Amino acid sequence: MTPIAALSGSRRAPCRASPAITRAGSAASSLAALAAVVLAASALLVGVTATVDAGTGAAAQRAVGSAIGGDGAVVVTAETASDSAEQDAAVRQILQQRVPTAQITRSERAGPIGAELDGVPTRVELLAGQELPIDGAQPQQGQVVPQTAATTLTVSGLTLPAAGIWAPRDPLDPRWAGHPASGRDGDAVGPLLVTEQDLRAIAQETTSEWVMTPGGAAIDRLARLTDLERDFAVSGAAGEVTVTGGLAETAAAAARARTAAAGLTAAALLLLVTVVVVGSSRLLALASRRREQGDTLLRARGASRGQLTGWSIGEVAAVAVPAGAIGALLGWGASAALVPGASWQPAGMLGVVALVGALIATAAGQPVPLTRRRSVNPVLVVVLLLAAAAVAVWQLGSAERELGVAGIAAVPLLVVALAGATTTAAAAATRRRRTLGRTARAPWLFVALRSLRSRAAWFTATGLVVVLASALCVAASMLPGAVSEAERSVVVDENGAEVRASFALGPIVAVGDEPLPVAAIPDAAAVLTTAVEVGSEDLTAVVLPAARAEALTGSAFAPTSERPGGLGAEAVAVGVRLTSLGADRPGTLSGTAWLASVDGALAAIDLGTVPVAAGRGALLSGELPSGFGDAELLAIDLRLEGAEAANIALDEVAGLDSAGAPTVIEQARLSRDAFSLSSQQPRARVIVDPTDAPLPVALSASAASLLGLAVGDELDVSRASGRTLAGAVAAIVPVVPGARGARSLAIDTADFARASLDAESSLPTPSEVWVATDDTASVARIVAENADADWTVRGAGSPFLSTGVAVWAVAASTAVLMAFVALAANGAVLRRLRAGDEAALAALGLTVRERRARRLVENGIVGALGIVAGAVIGLVASVLCVPAAAALAAGGSTRPGLSVDPPLLLGLSAALLLAVVGGVVAASRERGIR
Repeated sequence: MTPIAALSGSRRAPCRASPAITRAGSAASSLAALAAVVLAASALLVGVTATVDAGTGAAAQRAVGSAIGGDGAVVVTAETASDSAEQDAAVRQILQQRVPTAQITRSERAGPIGAELDGVPTRVELLAGQELPIDGAQPQQGQVVPQTAATTLTVSGLTLPAAGIWAPRDPLDPRWAGHPASGRDGDAVGPLLVTEQDLRAIAQETTSEWVMTPGGAAIDRLARLTDLERDFAVSGAAGEVTVTGGLAETAAAAARARTAAAGLTAAALLLLVTVVVVGSSRLLALASRRREQGDTLLRARGASRGQLTGWSIGEVAAVAVPAGAIGALLGWGASAALVPGASWQPAGMLGVVALVGALIATAAGQPVPLTRRRSVNPVLVVVLLLAAAAVAVWQLGSAERELGVAGIAAVPLLVVALAGATTTAAAAATRRRRTLGRTARAPWLFVALRSLRSRAAWFTATGLVVVLASALCVAASMLPGAVSEAERSVVVDENGAEVRASFALGPIVAVGDEPLPVAAIPDAAAVLTTAVEVGSEDLTAVVLPAARAEALTGSAFAPTSERPGGLGAEAVAVGVRLTSLGADRPGTLSGTAWLASVDGALAAIDLGTVPVAAGRGALLSGELPSGFGDAELLAIDLRLEGAEAANIALDEVAGLDSAGAPTVIEQARLSRDAFSLSSQQPRARVIVDPTDAPLPVALSASAASLLGLAVGDELDVSRASGRTLAGAVAAIVPVVPGARGARSLAIDTADFARASLDAESSLPTPSEVWVATDDTASVARIVAENADADWTVRGAGSPFLSTGVAVWAVAASTAVLMAFVALAANGAVLRRLRAGDEAALAALGLTVRERRARRLVENGIVGALGIVAGAVIGLVASVLCVPAAAALAAGGSTRPGLSVDPPLLLGLSAALLLAVVGGVVAASRERGIR
């Protein structure tokens, strides 16, 4: 037989895998689970950030695009230069440098000018503009309203055909910049369309106006238009210009809301990354234990600790980096498919990099066979986290109007710091309790409690994940209500009501004036916002009917006085019956009645004129304006003309219905019922329901603090034009709606008007209407069709912070899943650590059921305590941070109260309970899966 060594041919050595690959294979299932976690988390990070960015970007564009009137435009006004073409080119150049895609419309105006329409003297406003529609070629932009009576216009010696009054077909379009669409501008008819040549022949001086609308420009670019006047001043080519319009403010508000939504998203994702990293550390710990025997053998063969650590880092990088890249691609693809315009966002990619980097760092810190055990003092880490959280919470509480970095970091830092402190303290307390379990009657319970004490360090990370998940569930259910209330508070602070319309209601001293826009809008109130002085401090006064305050703003903030009643719900007129007790010679007596409607409108109506003769009675009466049913009669003015002197007695003051039946105002409610008039004092004023009590006002908390006033203190309220009114603090409220955050006070309309009339002070005109409705467009259309001057209508806007708020629910759901992963993985780690213990316990007589009950108890204690502690931490973090964060995100100053979204909280809590129960059951199995 031929020896084997003598056989011809070479012998191939067996192929062996490298030690690093063999080592990784021993923990393949843990690494596969880690890859799945990283893939899912990366997809969420990239997909959520891309979705939020696209959604808020589209919402911001809609908010700017749906702006009404002047709030959606920039209006540049200047006197027309001698070279109007050069001036036009200069203006367009500056505007298009700032917004290249802008749409610009130029028009030229003159007037009001004295003219004749078909021989009837009047005043007209003239309008010319090549870009304005004249013949209906652009019906969607404007129209010509035919004249029914006038056919020719004679002005400055020229006779022109009057084709019609120009009016926008859609007066709400920002292109028309909130100009009146009623066919009148003040007391002038128009604007009437003429050619530019005719306009310049008629008027020596004209005004040019350029209206710029965004044309799809970027929101950030539009928000920077606030300094346009500086550009025009530097250029000088367009002459002296005035820039108005609210486009820049509208865009800035939309951009700020978009940034705030991104900030809320970032805060949620910070917590999400933390939970994923801490939960994944249990998978890395399981991998470390699975290859412990192999690592010991490699160390015996000469492998260094650095080499083993490097292999651990390489294993995690080899699975986490591809999983992160694939997850990012999947997240971006899903968001692009679901949300048009979604794109990669740096924040999402940064989150993926941070996640992978944190996992690699965690792998580097996993134990390898050492001569001595490495340890990190957790107390130092917790102290640093608590200090950082305290600083962030303090900065959040002192911030104003912007969420900022503090708002983004405060909640995650506080939750993580409190959770870390709680779990570290619980582990330390458990280890120090040497008598733990001694009173247990059942052997398996004694073993469970002693095992919980001896292995407390291994339960810390698992408990931390459960605590974080529970805290996230609570915070996620608290945030939606707080943000909604904060957005509502901003609307109330800025607008007063859901819709705020500003336009000229007409001078209230004009006899017979009818504030039709107020009467035409249901659920509305006329409001006066004016500057006043209290002491030496300037405040903002909001004057409105107190009875309507709560319906309009949700807060009964305005004080009111007790009153017997108005003129009657069926009243259509007011009558004053009087008797002349004596007159030196015949004369006339005229009257005016001052009224306040239930919706806050004020009017002075003419009561007519009657002759004055001794012993004769007379009736002064006047019809109530539209919308003044059951109005409150404030005062009556009587004026004597012709006679040198007369003694007058008031017999009856009443509201009259359509049949003439009176609703009588008792004589006791009148300040006087008889008086004497003369040529030296021809006027007398009778106040209805007079009072010697000071005017009741409600102060905002900031105003009360500034003035050092409390409820019951007296104060003097002065206006720039008008006499000082004596008042008293009836209430102190957090804010006065509609004052836009300024130090302010609120007064009831009727109280304010009566006190002003009694003090012989001038009465200002309400110029705003607050409306309790979400149909902003309908209100704006009524205003545009009735106002005879430029108008603005502002609604609640298009809040889209809910996009960022929804991310918190996503983060909480992911944390719930990570709680299951952490519990199950930690159970597998402990099974490997206690393999010998299980055999010993079996030898001592503990049955399989008792050993399983032991594992259920120790894991159940960790899960249950984690849920409770997390709920408390979530509540504490919500109380300290959520109101301030919500207010800053909404851009307001009023901190909302805490409220819970019950369905969301119940859903998240049920999911967390199921995940914890499932994790405890999985961790308590007899054998792990390799």
